[in-house]
Amino acid sequence: KTNYKRLLALLLVFLILSNSGISTYAAEQTSDPDTTITATDTDQSSDSLGMDSIEDIESTDASSEIAEDDAEAGTDQKEKTEVTSATGADEVAQLTTDTTYTSLLVTDYNTKEGDTYYGSDKIIQLDATTFLFLFLDQAKCDAAFQSLQADGIAVEYNDMIDAYEKTDAMDQEVAVLEPEASKMCSLTDLQDATDAEEQIGTNFVQVAVIDTGVDPENPILKNRLMLDDPTSMTDTTGHGTMIAEIIAANTDDQIKIKPYVAFDANGHSTVGALYKALLSAWGDGADVINISASGLGSSAGLTDLIHRINASGTKVVVAAGNNSDDVSAYVPGNIIDAITVSAADEAEEFAAYSNHGTTI
Repeated sequence: KTNYKRLLALLLVFLILSNSGISTYAAEQTSDPDTTITATDTDQSSDSLGMDSIEDIESTDASSEIAEDDAEAGTDQKEKTEVTSATGADEVAQLTTDTTYTSLLVTDYNTKEGDTYYGSDKIIQLDATTFLFLFLDQAKCDAAFQSLQADGIAVEYNDMIDAYEKTDAMDQEVAVLEPEASKMCSLTDLQDATDAEEQIGTNFVQVAVIDTGVDPENPILKNRLMLDDPTSMTDTTGHGTMIAEIIAANTDDQIKIKPYVAFDANGHSTVGALYKALLSAWGDGADVINISASGLGSSAGLTDLIHRINASGTKVVVAAGNNSDDVSAYVPGNIIDAITVSAADEAEEFAAYSNHGTTI
């Protein structure tokens, strides 16, 4: 009887210890604070609840990983803002005159891995270190401007430039007449005006006209145009054709004209578009580059580029503007390294509507 009592006591101790182990095991397996496992649960129910809890944990971890991956993908999307290289100044003009964007011209900018380009929505690369940062929101553009300046990076607003601004005093058509032979500019005249080591050759002079395009069928321009594809060249405003006519009618046949479209269909452009066109004309070997356009403000980027072009021997000729105002307030007429030209009336006197100033 005593042995029986001892055996029963041992059995009770075993059961108590076993139930305590089940409770401890289940408590360790579950992480759900709303799940309670008691010491009276069976081994099967404890194992089942433990596995369910583990599966819940794994599911939660997987969801967290997906959320983290999505967040990282969003960050990557932000960091990998598209950088495009503009194929032509006309493309730059179309993008930057569109009111969808406001833009900044950023020069001497060195990109880095993971560059966010100061939160810009689109980037146009003009050359190795010159970019246009485009923003859908004006406030973001202004904030980026301040940040770039604070970081010591050369930046300016990509201001508008107009190919033609009609005033009351100019309410007349510009007539292109057959000039007197004594007043025509010839290849010899241009060569005499340069130093011996800077003479431009004996074949022809290449004049780049950065404007709205030309009409390739214009009779005054016959045999005077340098066009890769005449069928693709148009002039929606007529301004570029007028400028090319003036050049052709006042020079001999050795002066060839190569047009560069840097304005939209309404005759509007930007500093960035002119920058791109100047790079293209310079790279194509132009001897003279003409820009008959004007806009309020100044441009450090254009000033530096025209300085470099001028130092290479290529001359840049620009319009003073037609605002009856001091040219110092208008770009590119206020750039000292450019040859700034004002307008004359039919009596060959200074035109009242033309801008005036020391750079002319």
